[in-house]
Amino acid sequence: HEQKAASLPDMQGGETAALARLHAYFFESDSIALDFVGATNFPHEGHSNTKDAAGTKLSAWLSHGCLSARFLFSELLRYEKERGKTDSTSRLVHELYFRDFVRFSSLIKGSQIFRLEGLYRRHPPGGWLQDATDVLSSWRLGQTGFPLVDAAMRELLATGHCSHSGREAAAWFLVCDLGIDWRLGAEWFESALI
Repeated sequence: HEQKAASLPDMQGGETAALARLHAYFFESDSIALDFVGATNFPHEGHSNTKDAAGTKLSAWLSHGCLSARFLFSELLRYEKERGKTDSTSRLVHELYFRDFVRFSSLIKGSQIFRLEGLYRRHPPGGWLQDATDVLSSWRLGQTGFPLVDAAMRELLATGHCSHSGREAAAWFLVCDLGIDWRLGAEWFESALI
């Protein structure tokens, strides 16, 4: 049977909802300075990217054009001017750089990124697992028996969100440990992530 990721109950599309989320995260709660850990940096001691406010959760609005990275950056600069710069606000700048790096790299590589052997034309030593249905299903449901991978995949299934480090660990496990075609994992992330 096909699994579907749950969506957050209060998730609404559009610019108005995006601006409300940004304002609440920055200016009402100060979460950008107090809670933000970032997705691409592994958490520093005492910081967990599994906390609810550890990420901005603005990615859906950014990816659909309801919120621009330029406007987000300008609001971040305004926040820093009004309330001060912190390690957390600096990490968000890194996140925006990384976002652009990935997007522009994808434009440069074009359809090459979807090749079976990936960008570097490499297969796993034993080839891809051919009968992967049960294994892939267990991975999607977070039932592999590996706690880090399972936690990331269960978060994705329950909320539609999963930190970058969680996705990276789960994807690495899918490809390198389970030997499943990476495109099947990419397809799941594309369909499940908000």
